[in-house]
Amino acid sequence: MKSLLDIGSLSKKEVSDIFSVTSSYLIDKRDDLLLGKQIVIGFFESSTRTRISFDLAVQRMGGKTIQFLAQGSSISKGESFVDTIHTLNQFGIDGWIIRHNHALAPGLVATETQLPVINAGDGSHQHPTQEMLDAYTISRHLGDLAGKNILIVGDILHSSVARSESDILSRYSSQQGSSLRNGYIIIIGSHGWNMCAWHIITKRIEFTYLFPDFASWYAMG
Repeated sequence: MKSLLDIGSLSKKEVSDIFSVTSSYLIDKRDDLLLGKQIVIGFFESSTRTRISFDLAVQRMGGKTIQFLAQGSSISKGESFVDTIHTLNQFGIDGWIIRHNHALAPGLVATETQLPVINAGDGSHQHPTQEMLDAYTISRHLGDLAGKNILIVGDILHSSVARSESDILSRYSSQQGSSLRNGYIIIIGSHGWNMCAWHIITKRIEFTYLFPDFASWYAMG
């Protein structure tokens, strides 16, 4: 796997391999994995936590980052997205971490540069690294995800996180969809939080994922 563009392109084995590497890194936090590498942190839409997290991660593994923010760049003067990508690529880049509001942008960067690309969020389409982290965290708490009931609650209509959560958790199902073998992925939008939802939640749920905005709303209400 050269790039991480979406969850749908990953097999269950690839997900498991990434989890294994993550577990190894937590034991031996090597600081030379990206030694001598220059990584573009290219954010074409606003972000705080994701951008800083990636920047710190690259540096902690020995790499150097080139921070690019669309605001204040030549894009505001009319430079095209592709021209910007080619311009940055002239600086001896080894890889890209990109956030953009268009679903095709990360794949376009991978095609144009022929370099490894990590999708750090592409609008409401995918946010694969967030989902990988969430699924890994759940597996550390629950062990094997097969047969587990996972509840995802929040504003899911425009959420790349909810969409990709379902994608990655379905890797542990014998069939695509909401079934986790003998368990279920139950997704409830914030507007569907009613007596029916309460009835579902009274059933056995092993893990609940609350979106931050919804968790705040629920705490107040």
